[in-house]
Amino acid sequence: MVGADLLRRARQLSDASTLVLGEDHELAASAAALAGVSAADAITCIRFSRRSSVPYHHDAPTLLPQADDRGPQAAAVIEHLLRLRDRRPTRTPITSGEARRAVAHAAHLVTFAERLAFGSAHPLST
Repeated sequence: MVGADLLRRARQLSDASTLVLGEDHELAASAAALAGVSAADAITCIRFSRRSSVPYHHDAPTLLPQADDRGPQAAAVIEHLLRLRDRRPTRTPITSGEARRAVAHAAHLVTFAERLAFGSAHPLST
């Protein structure tokens, strides 16, 4: 997948996580984590012409701060989403509050990626 495909996938997953949030917070959090990973990959493709080369994307928090001045905030967001995703094999239940935060974080990261890709022409740019 190239940057545009990753970005499209990230937006779809983020939107899906929002849609299911009220019904299934486990599914919403999982979709949000996947959206965040896709957005992080899109950002690194857009800025550096490469994707994470480390299994499970654990290098994303070190790459994102280099993307632009909002990169450090994006790095904190992806760290949160990666911790949530990596916690899933333990079957520790995800609370509704954690799911809401994950969905909000994913939306933030996707918007950041869209702004990098489309600049001020993007409808969500402010």
